[in-house]
Amino acid sequence: MVSLEDRIRARAHELWEQDGRPDGRHVDYWLLAERELTTPAPDAPPNEGEGNRSATRKYNSRTRKFVESGQVEAASRDAAAALDDPKEANALRQAERAGKARSHGEDPAISHAGGHKEGTA
Repeated sequence: MVSLEDRIRARAHELWEQDGRPDGRHVDYWLLAERELTTPAPDAPPNEGEGNRSATRKYNSRTRKFVESGQVEAASRDAAAALDDPKEANALRQAERAGKARSHGEDPAISHAGGHKEGTA
């Protein structure tokens, strides 16, 4: 991975060349490149870090609306029926395996169905 310093150096050089390589302005170009690369765009959403609260609020709001819509039972029946179709059940299992392969593992603090942690039943 390229360091921020290397990216600033490359951008400063690019700006310097675009301006005709003027002498004695290396600090000016460094500061300009640094500002470009470290100042977020005015329309960029703030970086909330781990545990993105905005995304959580949106998810919770959409989930609440779905529950209030009265469509949960029908969706549950459709999901259960999908497992009855061997082809679709296989596709779901493959998708689950693919997701778990990219995972960093279960959070040990999460309790699973039946009141026990996965692998402890």
